[in-house]
Amino acid sequence: MLSGAGMLAKNFTRSSAAAGISSASASFDVAERTTDVSILTASGFDPGAVIIWAIVGGADSALFEVNPATGLLRFRTAQSFVAPADVGANNVYDVVVRATDGTSVNDQTVAITVLDGPDVFTGTAGNDVL
Repeated sequence: MLSGAGMLAKNFTRSSAAAGISSASASFDVAERTTDVSILTASGFDPGAVIIWAIVGGADSALFEVNPATGLLRFRTAQSFVAPADVGANNVYDVVVRATDGTSVNDQTVAITVLDGPDVFTGTAGNDVL
């Protein structure tokens, strides 16, 4: 499903297990040189519950941030396809996000693949040589 400015929204459903943790995973593809990954959503929590989002792990977690109120998952800095910064250097970035309402908790493993995009060249008013 599409949500917001062309970003994908993934719905995380609370497990019926006693701990309330789901083992399912999610994945996203994003173009290089962008920061926003997705606006995350949660379901299965009590109606009217305020969901708080956090990053709680993953090999590449230091490269991400999530807005605790909106669930916007994003890279701290835009990534390059030709110079991957992920563990494994394969353009697949792994992070674990958490949704909680203060009572129930849902952790979700997310894999973000950075895709190659068109090269961007910036010239000057003169005759530039590539």
